Amino acid sequence: MDAPAVGRELLPEDLQTAEAIAAFLADAEATADPAYIEHAREVAARARAMHGIK
Repeated sequence: MDAPAVGRELLPEDLQTAEAIAAFLADAEATADPAYIEHAREVAARARAMHGIK
């Protein structure tokens, strides 16, 4: 099983604000790992839907 490139795995439940999502995506982009960036975008999309964030 592949681990995320940075930190512990964040779940949509962990990302409850637009600012938290933005920071999470910025950290993912900083890794320059296309697979991790795509994964982070999917987690962020689920978090937005779960918490009603646009």
